[in-house]
Amino acid sequence: ADAVVRGRVTKRTPQLNGDGSRVNTLVIIEPIDVWRGIAAAKMEITIPGGEVGNVGQMVPGTPTFDVGEEVVVFLRKDALAAKGVVRYRVVSLAQGKFKVEKGDASPALQSLALMKRDVPAGERPAEAMSLAELERRVKSVKP
Repeated sequence: ADAVVRGRVTKRTPQLNGDGSRVNTLVIIEPIDVWRGIAAAKMEITIPGGEVGNVGQMVPGTPTFDVGEEVVVFLRKDALAAKGVVRYRVVSLAQGKFKVEKGDASPALQSLALMKRDVPAGERPAEAMSLAELERRVKSVKP
């Protein structure tokens, strides 16, 4: 991830692309803390899918965001963003978003169909944990 940010969702705006063939949702997150990388005062994140008027597009596995929600997101710079605009995408779709509530961080995996398989040695599945533990894990990984 280029950045791992804990923040609050302040805006969510679905938009049609230039030719009207796709819907993306622009999510604005105001950082509370930056655990990796560099963050702007407002992080702009592009999420595939959304609804604009009577046009809707659903992309399986994408994370959802609600205004006011506190989250931890794993972000990669969006190479498809307009020139001169810094936007991000969530790494690994819904697996790259944790919802923060009452000191706990939970991955938003409801939109994923996960296969049962053994986790390779040294790796862990995305799972709920305390916010402090998630922060410790993120910061313990060498960039």
